[in-house]
Order: sequence, then C-alpha cells, then structure tokens
Amino acid sequence: MGPDSPLLKSPMVRSQLRKCLRHPEDISLEMHSESFSIFDFYSKKLMIYYLLKRKKSLESSTVGPGILAPFFPLFGGFMLHSSSSVLNNKAALFLAKDEGGKTTVMKNGAAQDVLSDDQNILKKEDGAFLVHSTPWSTFPNGPRKARLGGLFMLEKASEFGLVRINPVDVLTFLWTEHEGYTLFLPKKLRVAAFDLLREACRSVPTYRMRFPKDYIDWDAVDRAMEKG
Repeated sequence: MGPDSPLLKSPMVRSQLRKCLRHPEDISLEMHSESFSIFDFYSKKLMIYYLLKRKKSLESSTVGPGILAPFFPLFGGFMLHSSSSVLNNKAALFLAKDEGGKTTVMKNGAAQDVLSDDQNILKKEDGAFLVHSTPWSTFPNGPRKARLGGLFMLEKASEFGLVRINPVDVLTFLWTEHEGYTLFLPKKLRVAAFDLLREACRSVPTYRMRFPKDYIDWDAVDRAMEKG
C-alpha cells in the first residue's frame, strides 16, 4: 500500500486517521494492498477498511482469535494458543506449536473436561490465575473456567514422562509463540501482557510433558500440579 492507494485517499479513512492523532500512542495500523486496519486501543475498536472487490470475501469470513486476541490485555487477560483440561478443579494448560499435540492430548481420556483444545484465555482474578474456555475448540464444553494448576510444554515421545523445567523457558516460549497477538499492542499493553505471563509462569509448576500418541497418565498430571 502506497500513498496513491484509493484507501488512503478515502475521506472516510483520512478522517478516522486524523482522530487517531489525538492519542497516537494507542493506535496501531495494519496495511495491505486491498485492506487497511486501525487498532484503536484507546476506544477499544478495530476498524477495517477495504476495497469493494474484497467485500464478499471479508463479509463471509468469521471472527477469529487473531482479531480479538490483541484486545484482551486491555481487560487484564491474554489469549493463549493452547489446550486445557480440568483435573480436580484445576486447569492443566498444555503448550505446543501447531501440530504439536494439543488436541491429541485432549483426545486421550480428557474430552469431557476440556476447556478448549486450541485457544484459552488466561486472566488474573481476585489474586488467582484463571483459565477460561473459548469457542475455538473441537470439544464445545463452554463457557467454563478453572484455576490454573500447571503449565505443560508438550513433546511427542514413545513413552509418557514429566520433567520439571525452569519457568523462564515456558515464558520464553509463550512470548515467542504469541508474537502475532502482541505485534499491534502499544508499549504499555505489551508490558502488561508480558508481566501477566511472567507472573503466571512463576505461580504454578512448569513441566515438559513427553507423551505417546495414545496414552496420557492423567493421575501423574494431577499429582504434578499438587507440587506447586
């Protein structure tokens, strides 16, 4: 998108950009050849402008995590690419990259207690970290929430095993994995999001969980969360 873009020449867009100059530190812009997005964290709004030829494709698309996730730090929360299951009223949060086993773990005996196998919301409420379900799940059991009990980094293996790891390693993974969610955040919200994740990683046991495709020792996972 260059200065000759019809979107940037649009009186509607230019008027909105002038309003953004009142609080530029709370504004992020995303520009593509046929669309232009304004993330207004001051007004808690996302405005998307697009060429008419893109109207049909945009209107038929669904609202996904990438659109909503940047706004959760405004409300003291953070959306995590993760799966989570509730054991004895505690949420075990499982972390991995795409195709890393998040859904596979949920299919191994915990489907009835799943919060979500793809996106969960972490939020501190009344001094405790809670994990909230989202609609993005193969197992629609929500809305539900449970207190965070442990963080588990997934690793596919031939046998099941749990190894305690440094919370810094988990924090590093979380921050790197969610760059797409924090990319548009103003500095103060990036700091708030980082501090939330750092405190969460220090508040509960952190593990590397090795697991085969067809077996999870849920009793071991439950006991691991008791060691916090």
